[in-house]
Amino acid sequence: KYNQFEYHKYNSKLDKKTIHKSFIGLILGTFAGSIFLFLTIIVVKTFIFYFLIPTYIVCYLVIKLITGKTRSNLAVFISTFLATTFSAIISFLFAEGLL
Repeated sequence: KYNQFEYHKYNSKLDKKTIHKSFIGLILGTFAGSIFLFLTIIVVKTFIFYFLIPTYIVCYLVIKLITGKTRSNLAVFISTFLATTFSAIISFLFAEGLL
């Protein structure tokens, strides 16, 4: 029980290091999510909102690898959400030929 409590306490801690790593993860997660979603759009030949779920997972895994914390941390959750949103916007603009 003590180890679980300590891990939860460590995981929930929001410090400058976590915020900086989350920002770096946001950029790299957006890049990885955009590539994933754009390739999906090329294969399927249309934008389907259901593919945002695997895009969220891709972005989350990238951010989790960089920060070492799970989505119960507020910075990781917000970064993952923003990376997924930015990936969708960028991929949609690339698919429409606007970028």
